[in-house]
Amino acid sequence: MLVWSKNHMELVQFYQLIKKGKMTLVISILVFVLFALAFTFLQPLEFRAQSRMLIIQNSQEGTDPFVASKANEYLGGVLTKIVASNSFLEEVLASGLNINQDYFSNDPHERAKTWQDMIVARSYGDLGVIEISVFHTDKYQAEQVAQAVDLTLKNKSSVFLGTGDKVEVKVIDQPIVSKWPVRPNIVLNMILGPVIGLIFGLFYLYLFSRAAVEIPAAPVAAPSVVSAIEPKIETVSRPQPQHNQEPAQPLPQEAVIPSVEAPKAALAAAPIHKPQNNDFDIDDILNQGNIGNLL
Repeated sequence: MLVWSKNHMELVQFYQLIKKGKMTLVISILVFVLFALAFTFLQPLEFRAQSRMLIIQNSQEGTDPFVASKANEYLGGVLTKIVASNSFLEEVLASGLNINQDYFSNDPHERAKTWQDMIVARSYGDLGVIEISVFHTDKYQAEQVAQAVDLTLKNKSSVFLGTGDKVEVKVIDQPIVSKWPVRPNIVLNMILGPVIGLIFGLFYLYLFSRAAVEIPAAPVAAPSVVSAIEPKIETVSRPQPQHNQEPAQPLPQEAVIPSVEAPKAALAAAPIHKPQNNDFDIDDILNQGNIGNLL
């Protein structure tokens, strides 16, 4: 019950926090949407030409399938690394297809960077399938480069791998060019921009505006001064005697303490006896109280 009450209070406080800082959330979302738009459209939009190739091993009969699958995995990984090399680029440019060579810089470093950014090769493990993706701002050039890559892999794979006629690369999917630009991903960026802006806005409100929103606590009545000072009188009820118990004994009466005036009153009320021979001694004086009583 206490845990549910605490969670409920936190939800109410968080709702009030969002309600109070809704303008901050709107501004945060708009800022990140602008960032996403700038990131998307300030860089060139590129199309993609994608093709697939299959590695075929001309091995002898009776070869272990497990060994063949591991060999396909190894050859696929090697070819994906070879495709991104400068030597492979030179073979692609010399393939005879209509490739705009001015797109590549004469500087070796810039040339290699442009090529590595243009082409992406992926191997499907032990299946022996290689997927080639070529990105270019022009759809026609993307298709031409992809066809040159497939042709080079098909004709020059044995040269790069050093396996002779034991390995063959065959094109199983011709290059297919996308209808719309795929890089950068416009749809994904337009979705991530508002989402990241909302998350950032909530995080900002939680860190910097939480102290400004407090849930008013229920007032607690303070005890009055009179009730705090006034002593409490407790009533103690005497136990009632049960029927099967003996009747309670009467309490002994308190002893009466005689007052100081009692001896004097007793002496005054006592009769005075005069001696017959009028002879008074000390005992008579003490018994009668004073000498005036004797005379």
